[in-house]
This record gives sequence, C-alpha cells and structure tokens, in this order.
Amino acid sequence: MAIAGDGMLEPQVRVRRVNQLFDKGVPVDFEDQDGVTALLAASVTGHIETISALVSRGANVDYETKLQAGTALIVACAAGKLAALGALVRHGANVDYETSSGMTALIVAAAKGQSKAVAALTERGATVDHESVASQTALTVVRRCRLILSNPR
Repeated sequence: MAIAGDGMLEPQVRVRRVNQLFDKGVPVDFEDQDGVTALLAASVTGHIETISALVSRGANVDYETKLQAGTALIVACAAGKLAALGALVRHGANVDYETSSGMTALIVAAAKGQSKAVAALTERGATVDHESVASQTALTVVRRCRLILSNPR
C-alpha cells in the first residue's frame, strides 16, 4: 500500500489512485507483504488528505497490523507526524489503544523522544500512567530511555 504514502504524488492524485484500488475490490484494511496498510502508510508519511479519504472508505483507525504490530496512530506518533496524529484522533482513533504487544501511542512516542507527540496525545486525553500488558507506562519508558541515553555502553 505504498501508494498511500507516496510523497511524490500531489495529494489529490494520491487519493484518486488509492480510491481506484479500492474501487477494484482491494479491502481498505489490506496489508501488503510488509504488513503495511494504506492507512499506516499515509499516517507514517503525514498525508492527512489520504487519511481522511481512507477513513471515509471505511478504514479502521484502530486496526492493528499483524506484522508491524502497530496502529496508524502509533506509527504517526513514532514518526512525529502531528497533523496525522490530529487527523486520526478526529476520525476516532483511541489514544489509549494498546496493541497485543503492550504498546500504546504514548509509550511509543515517549520511547522515540517525540515530545510534541507526547504533548499532543496527553492534550487529547491519553492516560500517562496506563500500565500496559508489558508492565510499562509512558513514564517508565521515559525514565528507561533517559537512563540508557545518560549511560551509554
């Protein structure tokens, strides 16, 4: 689904080509061989027009990919794509969605040092002390990352 994240295309061309794929019967949450959906590709590259078009076609904003084990919101936060983060939340993405591996957008943003994404998520109601199935919170991740950065091997 790389076309959804293709930065070489004008937004309206990208949206038209993505819609053409779905008009031909490709499921909107289809994962390519790398485990990437169109919504994931659009989110990691920050293409908000494509995100909106995909959601209007029925893309599940909280879809967890099998190979990537993440959601569109998680990859947008990891990449620091604040416009994509905002678009996904406006379209109903759950800011506290926890993947099967225990990741949340806030935990990933904290681990990646994406302070603006952390702020945006907390402003939108993300729970900072939510403990994941992996016994992590965003705060414990920040502490661990700071310790690793301050004590390089």
